[in-house]
Amino acid sequence: MTWIVVIDHLYEYVLAHKLSDFNVELAKKNWKITLVTTKDDFAEIKKEKDFIELCRSANVFNNDVRKIRDEKLGIRNTAGHPSTVTVHSGKAANFIEDLTENVILKFNI
Repeated sequence: MTWIVVIDHLYEYVLAHKLSDFNVELAKKNWKITLVTTKDDFAEIKKEKDFIELCRSANVFNNDVRKIRDEKLGIRNTAGHPSTVTVHSGKAANFIEDLTENVILKFNI
């Protein structure tokens, strides 16, 4: 659930503060979508990893923050799909703390 909150927060942040920069980077891609105007438009960017990379390219956040998000996306994908992997409470707490401090609290809407 934390991941969903973080992605939604980033959608809101981009819409409020970085939409033109984001759309410039989006237009460089050869995708079906070339312009975001509403939150629903982000759904056309099929992979969250692509959204994160677009944010980095548009200077929504720097490469160090992108690395944190990529790492957490990997953890989210491992924990969010059926597997035999055990995710301990400490890892879950770190996941929540890291994303809260490095996304939600740093990128005010």
